[in-house]
Amino acid sequence: MPRVVTSMAIEPASKLDTFYAVEDPWNYDTTPDDSVRLARLLSALPNRTYDRTLEIGCGNGFVTLNLPGKEVVGLDISEIAVEWARNKAAKRSDADRFLFDQCSLFDLSSERYGQFDLVVICGVLYPQYVGRGFSLVQIVIDRLLRKHGILASVHIDDWCPWRFPYTLLNADLSPYRQYVHRLEVMEK
Repeated sequence: MPRVVTSMAIEPASKLDTFYAVEDPWNYDTTPDDSVRLARLLSALPNRTYDRTLEIGCGNGFVTLNLPGKEVVGLDISEIAVEWARNKAAKRSDADRFLFDQCSLFDLSSERYGQFDLVVICGVLYPQYVGRGFSLVQIVIDRLLRKHGILASVHIDDWCPWRFPYTLLNADLSPYRQYVHRLEVMEK
């Protein structure tokens, strides 16, 4: 009997919900490399006004709560991570700028969320989260990103071989924990 090749398994939301039983399971708030990663991301963004910003895979809001934009939307597959992010946002004087929602990357649509001037995706484009669905990821992001919008992608270089078909404005490889992070900022 021939061997059937199945698609790579994607981690279920329930596994991430279990992981997010604590507020900061990745130790972003206490790891100096994450402060540096965030500063590099923010300084690499073009200096312009962003009306609507989206972070895909917002986790507990570590990056999202620092992003520019009159309206900033953070989405994550984990409902528990989204609750942590909402709680952090509620303590801020600008809490009304932020909206956090539970949503899978593959269920994102411009019909539901509209389009964005800035889309940020950090640590999501790995096989355990997108399987072999990068082509679909590109379609989803293309529909969400306005013409001349900015896409920022930050991932461990060895784990994310994919590239987006936009104009590269800024690229940076930098040490991150025991890895190398690739930051790419692109314009649609």
